[in-house]
Amino acid sequence: MENKRFFTPDEKEFALARQEFVCGGECGDDLWQEPLGYCQGHHILPFAMSGATVIENLVILCPNCHIVHDNMAVCGQMYGGYDIKDMQPEQIRDQELFERSVLKARENAKNPKIQKTIFKYNKKVYGR
Repeated sequence: MENKRFFTPDEKEFALARQEFVCGGECGDDLWQEPLGYCQGHHILPFAMSGATVIENLVILCPNCHIVHDNMAVCGQMYGGYDIKDMQPEQIRDQELFERSVLKARENAKNPKIQKTIFKYNKKVYGR
């Protein structure tokens, strides 16, 4: 599988249309009038956890929602309620890295210091 990091403008436009030009995060902001550069491609399974840069692993988020979802992924809480066990083969680019990441995310989820740091940061940035 290709190891590219960033989604192309065409992939972002496709995903944005698929989402009916609404932020895929909890804010639900209308992104119709926003420039494509404002709209951020988010890996449902994060790239750092072996998420593939493919349309099946893409959701478009506003910058604030992107920060929140990236922070939550540190503890294995994927975008949109996905659980790590729900990831499909096309969303994973490196199975070995994915399996190591799952173990680390599970450790993080049990670490109250990490949980507190993420909670405080998300509340500061996004009010949640």
